[in-house]
Amino acid sequence: KKITAVSEQAFPDDPLRMLRAYRFAAQLDFLIERNTRVGITRWAHRLPDMSKERVQDEIAVLLTQNRAAPWIREMSRSGVLSAVLPELGQQRPFFTLEHVERILEAPATTQISGLGGLVPTQRKNNRDWTWVLRLAALLIDPRPPHHRSEEWITTIATVWLRLSNREQRMLLSFLQMPVRIKTMIAESNVTDDALYRISRHSGEDTGGVILLTLALCQTNNIDVPTYLPPLDRLVGFDERRRA
Repeated sequence: KKITAVSEQAFPDDPLRMLRAYRFAAQLDFLIERNTRVGITRWAHRLPDMSKERVQDEIAVLLTQNRAAPWIREMSRSGVLSAVLPELGQQRPFFTLEHVERILEAPATTQISGLGGLVPTQRKNNRDWTWVLRLAALLIDPRPPHHRSEEWITTIATVWLRLSNREQRMLLSFLQMPVRIKTMIAESNVTDDALYRISRHSGEDTGGVILLTLALCQTNNIDVPTYLPPLDRLVGFDERRRA
């Protein structure tokens, strides 16, 4: 089945229809008809004029779907992604996001005991916390040194997506803590004190931090025996902290 625009004029009349096309495609497992894709590419430049809150709603629901990565890739090809998140530039091919999606589908396959208990499942208004996790996987720079400044993250969170204060804190933690852990793992310098501080800093977001660290290690082809013990220790620290 395919999503087809009634006419190309539908996009300049309401540019948010371009985002809805990708969202519906992800939700319903449909394709987007060729001429509709051409129209989206032609009119993507109109998206920055739209309400950032409404753009955020569409992105959030899309990123809550189990298989968002292929549609994010299509959005990148059409120019839609750079229109709504210009700070992202031309980053691709979104391997970290794909790893996150696979881990969320089957957390038991990570071999990290207790990870499932750290991944909350609450849902609100057709979206859940995993959209921020997937957003972080989309935004994180997979290439060392993975640096995303706090100013860069804040611009994404406040200017382009208008995140709530809670979502901003979550995004900041998801983008900074996994990079810190992955760097310690790569340098074989993972201390108990450092892991405990990360657990305290991340709080209820520790499960997402661990999951993103795991995805980042997989993206960078770090061996399982190298990253598994430190992440198991972090789970243990977090369980004791919460107890």
